[in-house]
Amino acid sequence: METSATVEMAVPAATAFAFVADATNNPRWQKGMVECAWLGDEPPITVGSRYQQHARFLSRDVRSTFEVTEYVDGQVIAARTLGVDEGGVAGGFPITFRRSVEPVDDGRCRVRTVVTGEPGRFFGLASGPLAWMVRRSIRADYDRLVDVLES
Repeated sequence: METSATVEMAVPAATAFAFVADATNNPRWQKGMVECAWLGDEPPITVGSRYQQHARFLSRDVRSTFEVTEYVDGQVIAARTLGVDEGGVAGGFPITFRRSVEPVDDGRCRVRTVVTGEPGRFFGLASGPLAWMVRRSIRADYDRLVDVLES
């Protein structure tokens, strides 16, 4: 399953990137996100930085550990969930995301994300409807991101 979202906002690119790169902000703009916390002495964020997140999705608690796989300060952050054998948490499902931020003009930027995931056994039973729900949820999250940052 793969989906993407792109939004433009009246916010400088540096401001938008600092916000979306810091996982502790996720509950402010991602529906269902309960808590996100960096592990260790974060930030500054680098490749290999890790955070844990607790979300609610379809009435289920989903806990995951993410590891940053790509980081270009001010431009790109990408991360993936870790498996149990890598220090991750049991019960989640594999997800990767890549967020990029680019200036459009003075004081405006474009934020783009691509999310891929493997729903696993429980969520896989409803893979068609689940994909639609995930796409709709991600697009709504990015609309919320615009509202949060522009307010």
